[in-house]
Amino acid sequence: MKEMFGDKHNFNKYVETKGGYVFKPRPVFGEYSLYSSESIFRQKLLALAQGVGIDLSNLPEVEFKSPNIDKVSLEVNKIFQIKYEALDSGLSRENLESIGATISILTWLGVVDLHDDNILFGRSDRGDFIFAPVDLECIFFGDDFLGRDLLPSHSFNCGCETEYCMKFGLSSVFKHILRYNDKKELSRKIIPSILKGFESFSKVLFAKKDELKADLFRGVRVESLISRVILLNTGKYMRYLEGNEIEEVLLEEERVQLRRGDIPYFFKFYNDDRVYYWSSKNKYKDIKNHSVLGSRTKQDYTKLWHENLEKNFENMFVLLIIFLDMYPDKNYKVQLEDSLVLYKARGLILFNRGIRYCYKRTPFKLGIKLNT
Repeated sequence: MKEMFGDKHNFNKYVETKGGYVFKPRPVFGEYSLYSSESIFRQKLLALAQGVGIDLSNLPEVEFKSPNIDKVSLEVNKIFQIKYEALDSGLSRENLESIGATISILTWLGVVDLHDDNILFGRSDRGDFIFAPVDLECIFFGDDFLGRDLLPSHSFNCGCETEYCMKFGLSSVFKHILRYNDKKELSRKIIPSILKGFESFSKVLFAKKDELKADLFRGVRVESLISRVILLNTGKYMRYLEGNEIEEVLLEEERVQLRRGDIPYFFKFYNDDRVYYWSSKNKYKDIKNHSVLGSRTKQDYTKLWHENLEKNFENMFVLLIIFLDMYPDKNYKVQLEDSLVLYKARGLILFNRGIRYCYKRTPFKLGIKLNT
């Protein structure tokens, strides 16, 4: 039986599953790099993790059938479907550290646009813990995006009317964790373990960044790698398609795609500041009115992906603490590898007012000082 998932893009194409395989109508460079046994990048990650005592078996090995990783086309890729089921016990410290380490990998790769539907969380048929982000089409983004789109874009009980509360980013991960682990474990186990995994593996990834980058791009036509660019929340496009007014003035390139029944889909090439869309099934064009991109995305597309990698890691670490502060335990001590962090409500971090925000509000700019 065939099932369709996600939104319609690029001439009504869906992600489909059939016969134990997932069919994705786009290049799969991100997924191949992180999950294929043939990926040199994955092999290096596993070896580095093993060297510092981190278990990355939560990222399962996946079979790819003749994958397209660097060809700009809408051809369908066939990927073995990851099968998993609900956990039958709480998460161990090792599981939680692997979550933290995986977040550091996502930060290194510049992954954004994770939400509940594209993060697998459970246990494989072999009994391995699985925490696997599986839709890695938005990649190579810098620090302007990471904290906003990898972590949730609003706080608990924020009064937001949207259905996306507790669905975006890592909020879904912690929702899963607290299904299996008691809230009393937050300060003594969950928070310290996740932060430890993140901090320890971030140091490794930063130290080995040049080797890893070479492995990631080995044998790949880098100039042909693409990443999806999201100009507007899918919910707003849906409201427009349902005949409702939205406050944004749509680009003609958005209207063209909406008229054919698609949720607009845009992409950029690696190290290219232009943004493109599929004007036909075999041809893509760049957006003519690029002046709108700055106000829509808050992202400088000419900025190199790893220009501020160390800052990316630091900001994500701080944002993790802010995110975890949404939970009931407001005061805790976290023993990390070589530092003692004392965190009390607002004692660790200096930041602008309104750092927690609804996605409907203006995104914040970090003003942070870490006292460790």
